[in-house]
Amino acid sequence: MRPPGGQSIEAAHDHLIAQLQYGEESALKALYDDLSGVTYRVCLRMLGTPADAEEVLQDTFLRLEVQAQRYDPTRGTVRTFVLTIAQHLCLERLRSRRSRPQRQEDPSRGPVPDLAAPAPAGDPLDAVVIRDALDRLSTTDRELLEAMFFDGYTHAEITARTGLPWEPSRAACAAPC
Repeated sequence: MRPPGGQSIEAAHDHLIAQLQYGEESALKALYDDLSGVTYRVCLRMLGTPADAEEVLQDTFLRLEVQAQRYDPTRGTVRTFVLTIAQHLCLERLRSRRSRPQRQEDPSRGPVPDLAAPAPAGDPLDAVVIRDALDRLSTTDRELLEAMFFDGYTHAEITARTGLPWEPSRAACAAPC
């Protein structure tokens, strides 16, 4: 999406979500066109299958239409709001998968590629700071965070799988732990 008149992407998204809150269906389409790519990549990374990622992508924008009134610009951008909805839906699906047996995937298909979502169009310094912080984590801390965020495991499930207590190392804490 190219915002009109030098407007920032965030301002354009804010305008679209305001239109969506008033029932303007074209605003949902515009938000979908702009945010579906990154949302799909996050869903695919979390769920591992294109079919599941596509379903959750669709569900995300259906839920966005219903929950547009809950958007609060003081808590984050519209992009963050959409990705949060997607993450919650992915976690629900992952937890649902674990509660019932799944048929085994065809091992000849190989692993799902790790499609990292591109950094937001904001300040490139943010991406550098985040990458630096992740690089400073121990392998164990990084794997624990990925298990929680991308794989949808709860703290208790991670502890049961690894035998480790859920305590981030002091080095991983940005603030006093």
